[in-house]
Amino acid sequence: HPGQRGSALLYVKVIFTNPLVDSPFDLIGAERLRPLFRDQQGTDIDPGLELITPAPRSVSPNGVSVLTWLLAEALSPGEYDIDMEPPADLGKSAQDIDRVRVKPALLRLTGEPPSAAEIAYYARQIMAARGEDERILELLRTELEQSPESLSLRLELVDTLERTGDFQGAREELINLGMLAQERQPHLPAWIITRDRMLQERIRGSSP
Repeated sequence: HPGQRGSALLYVKVIFTNPLVDSPFDLIGAERLRPLFRDQQGTDIDPGLELITPAPRSVSPNGVSVLTWLLAEALSPGEYDIDMEPPADLGKSAQDIDRVRVKPALLRLTGEPPSAAEIAYYARQIMAARGEDERILELLRTELEQSPESLSLRLELVDTLERTGDFQGAREELINLGMLAQERQPHLPAWIITRDRMLQERIRGSSP
């Protein structure tokens, strides 16, 4: 999931998904992982990668873990394939997993300058990778004071609150988002209903 921050810096996320519902997946050698960049002529590119999140040691049952890198150098406009070669021993700790599948990504840079909203969004994504959620909440609430009808900002607020463990607050904001969405279309989007059920489960699971 490549994203742009400002006019030059980029970040890349690698998201590990564990399909096992009853056991964690140990990430042996995750610290050795490194995204591979290749342009459309097949030339390998090394933009210089800075890992900004500690390498996770495992993925929880039916969960995800994330690694995030910043690119130290700007890339020229064009298209780039982003791939990864996992260590051979990455999945050997899980008896029920016989292989690790990698889904490559395509990065397309147009050379057009990003909007202020795009820069702010990707800056917050990098802050999230660094665990700066409290600061993100401050920024989102300030922006929502200026743009209270923004569904994208409200969804980002839901995501951030859930990430901090405030499941009740996340659900309240999701309900606000749903009310705004219904003003623009006759039916509540199915994904909001699904997300609400998931948050209710998390609220029940966190109750003493």
